[in-house]
Amino acid sequence: MGPFWQEHRIRLSNDRMLRELNVQPMAIDQPIDLEVPESIVMLAVYLSIPEAENSRRGLTTSEGIRRARKMGR
Repeated sequence: MGPFWQEHRIRLSNDRMLRELNVQPMAIDQPIDLEVPESIVMLAVYLSIPEAENSRRGLTTSEGIRRARKMGR
């Protein structure tokens, strides 16, 4: 299991811990009703998008560094 899935599992366990403390997490864009089982899919999407953006940003940065080294900068 890769680091993404480990972080995802931690986020979901944090969500469970908050619910046990009677704290309801709120989404900024659209509220998620965690009482509905299908909402878990939306929660997974919301948690996955930032990870994909960070991975893309990392690739772009690495490519830029590699290109700069080739150009002698």
